[in-house]
Amino acid sequence: MARTRADKHKYHFEEIVVGGDLPSLLYCYYTGKKALFTKSSPPFMFDEVPGDIIPGVSPEHGNTFPAIRVWEYLIFVLGLNGQIIGSGLNRSIRRIKNELKVTTEFSRLTRIRFDKLIVMDPTDISGIPLPRKKIKAKSTVYDWFNVRRGTTHPYTHKEWDRDFMKEVWWYNSKRFMSHGDKDCVFLSELDDKQLKKFDYSETALRILGEDLFKELGINDYPILEHAGREIKQNITYKYDEHDLVQYVAPDLDYIIKYHKPEEPSKYVQFFPPSRHNTSRFQTYWFQTSLG
Repeated sequence: MARTRADKHKYHFEEIVVGGDLPSLLYCYYTGKKALFTKSSPPFMFDEVPGDIIPGVSPEHGNTFPAIRVWEYLIFVLGLNGQIIGSGLNRSIRRIKNELKVTTEFSRLTRIRFDKLIVMDPTDISGIPLPRKKIKAKSTVYDWFNVRRGTTHPYTHKEWDRDFMKEVWWYNSKRFMSHGDKDCVFLSELDDKQLKKFDYSETALRILGEDLFKELGINDYPILEHAGREIKQNITYKYDEHDLVQYVAPDLDYIIKYHKPEEPSKYVQFFPPSRHNTSRFQTYWFQTSLG
């Protein structure tokens, strides 16, 4: 494949933040820095964040916003403001001294020089110093189920003080034409040993889930079909100080407390008025480019 002038050009940004999760994008939104990532990391659909997270807007009800609603807003406005480098085309990021080599779709190569690299997701970049220490907590495990029998009931959420089957949410499923038929998702907090045991497997959870449906009187003969398991590792990294690379923990509370500006953004008008309006943002950020 012939090389183009764009392949040889070197961009330069003073500070770049590596990470595509909510804390990383919020940090960029607050500080005006550029965001770079290969994998966007939307929050769990039922996570909530403080209602004062975006200056200039407040929740219609209660004191929180759905985290996914805020994440999609950030993806949209950061792209609109030219703060997302490479849009959704990045495939790998490699650091060599004060330069990043970003491989994009179709094997294109983008070269970016930086003065400071702020790493919030170390798993999304190679070539950075190794951590001095890694502290691994229990993984957050989401098990999604298609409900084949027992879809109609008034329940939306239940939780227990335990690791396995810690919480469950029932939600209106897009699989059904009628409003009110529900699928469900279970949350567990499991360590590596538990993840390897049958007692904490998808099959064991399906059996417990069907027993729960019976106990709640939803259906005497419920049928749950496992649709997928998502495992989110929870790792805290400790790094030594470095001239070019700084690690910032993706701690949402810390970022809000120490970096939130007093004045609202000029883009706050685009904050979606309801959860149901957020999906319109999902495609826009792919159209952003190096700004």
